[in-house]
Amino acid sequence: TSFLAFVMDVQERSAVEKVFDEVEERLGVPDVLVNAAGIIGRSPFLEETDKDWDRIVGTNLKGAWICSQAFSRRIVTSKKKGSIVNIGSITAEICDVNQVLYATSKGGLKTLTKAMAISLAPYKIRVNAVGPGTIVTDLNRQFFVDNHEVLKRRYGRTPLGRMGTPEDVVGTVLFLTSELATYITGITVYID
Repeated sequence: TSFLAFVMDVQERSAVEKVFDEVEERLGVPDVLVNAAGIIGRSPFLEETDKDWDRIVGTNLKGAWICSQAFSRRIVTSKKKGSIVNIGSITAEICDVNQVLYATSKGGLKTLTKAMAISLAPYKIRVNAVGPGTIVTDLNRQFFVDNHEVLKRRYGRTPLGRMGTPEDVVGTVLFLTSELATYITGITVYID
């Protein structure tokens, strides 16, 4: 298996197109896209700014839209089948305090998933999402370490009595992009 690593701002269409061009040149047209770029913001609603909106919603929602377009246009041109998986969040259903913009971006991503699934089905491109519950990552580890009350509340609403790990999400993503899921499109699978 071959892979390449790139650093880019998913909000910048030219940067995304450049990366897809290089991937296509070196590995061919990819048939799977996982939109996993994401950032969290935790601040009171009344203190959020336009800059916060642009940064959080721009990365989490606009970035997935741009990457999905770049990917899908290449799939259509190559006449291949494709699969897109968006990494959403349980916050599309259950909002938390001081996460208005994050929840908004993930709710929008859930709807984007459904709308793209309908639009891209004629081209044999499936679009699904996963909505992880509390998954401890480098993005949020310090928040949970420093905030025992939040951690206690999360444990209280988690039936398995533990926080999730990135590995808990991988299996569902692999399933949704595999031949086992060729009749599944437009759904969000919650992992919590």
